[in-house]
Amino acid sequence: MNEDYSNRRLANNVTEAEERFVEFSCKDPIPAVPPALLNSGDICDYARITSMVYPFDVTKLKSASYEIEFLGDVYLVNEKTGEVEKEILQRDKPFILKKNSIVFVFIETKFFLPDYIAIRFNLKITLVHRGLLLGTGPLVDPGFVGRLLIPLHNLTSEDHEIYGGDGLIWVEFTKLSPHRKWDQSARNNSADYRSFPPTKRNLSAQQYFNKASKGKPALSSIPGEIATFKIIAEKAKSRVTFLRVC
Repeated sequence: MNEDYSNRRLANNVTEAEERFVEFSCKDPIPAVPPALLNSGDICDYARITSMVYPFDVTKLKSASYEIEFLGDVYLVNEKTGEVEKEILQRDKPFILKKNSIVFVFIETKFFLPDYIAIRFNLKITLVHRGLLLGTGPLVDPGFVGRLLIPLHNLTSEDHEIYGGDGLIWVEFTKLSPHRKWDQSARNNSADYRSFPPTKRNLSAQQYFNKASKGKPALSSIPGEIATFKIIAEKAKSRVTFLRVC
C-alpha cells in the first residue's frame, strides 16, 4: 500500500531538504504519475515531498516548467589583468554583462534530484531576444545534488543589465521509465540501474572549473580578436599614409 504524503510540507531548511533526498532518492512517493514531462501540479508535488528543488516557490511555476532566479555567484576573467573575479548577486541590484563577454553563474538554487527525475534547462526567451546565449538545454542526470554552474554569453556589441532576482532559466522535469530500484511494478529482469556518482555531487564552482578549463573560467575570444583587428587596421592605415608621403 502506498504511503500518503498529501500533508507533507516544503522543507524548512537545507538540512531538511538533504534528509528528504536520502528518504526519496530511490523511493517514488507518487508512483501513479507516469514517465513523462511533468506538469506544474506534479512538479509542485514532487518538490514539496522530495525537495528536488530548494528553495521552492510555487509562484515560479509555468504549465510545464519552473523559473530559476538570477541569484548566486558570478565568475569572470578580468580582460585586463587576467585575474578571476567573483561577484555575489544581490536581489534587485543590477549586474552589468559586458558586450562580447562570457560569465559563469553559480546559481543559488540547489537541486536534489531523485533517481527517477531528470531535468533540462533553457535561457529565458526575453534574454535570448536581447542577444544572450546559454546553450541548448543541457541534460542534468537523476541523482544530481548541488548548484548548477551556467555559462552566460553576451554576443552583442552592447552591455546588458540584469537584476538580481530576475528570471534566468526555465527548468523542465522529466520522470524516467520505471526501474525495479524505485518501482515495484517494473520488470524484474532489467539490467542494473547506473546511479549518479556520489563524488560528483555538491561540487563547488572551483571544482567545475578544475574539471572543465584548467581551474579558471573560460574567456571570450571576441574582445581579443577585435583588438587584433584594430592593430591590423592601424598598421594598414599607417602604411597607406607612408605610401602617400612617399
